[in-house]
Amino acid sequence: MLFSPANIPVETEMNMQKKWTPRESHEITSPSLRRNGRYFRSDDEITITHTSHPTVILPAGEYRLYLSQAADVD
Repeated sequence: MLFSPANIPVETEMNMQKKWTPRESHEITSPSLRRNGRYFRSDDEITITHTSHPTVILPAGEYRLYLSQAADVD
C-alpha cells in the first residue's frame, strides 16, 4: 500500500468511517476519517497500523490510496 497526498475532486462521495481496513493487517484510523475506495481525508492526524511494520502517522489532510496488484501482498 502507498499513501500519497491528493486533492480529492469535489464531486467525490465520501463516507464517515473512523476505522477502515482497506487490506488485511492494515488499519487506518482517525476521529474525523472520511473515505471511499480510493481517497481518504481527515481533519485530525491519521494513524496507519500494520502487523509487520511500525505505526505511521499522517498529518490531517487529503490522500489517495494505491494498492499493490500482487495477489499475495499484505
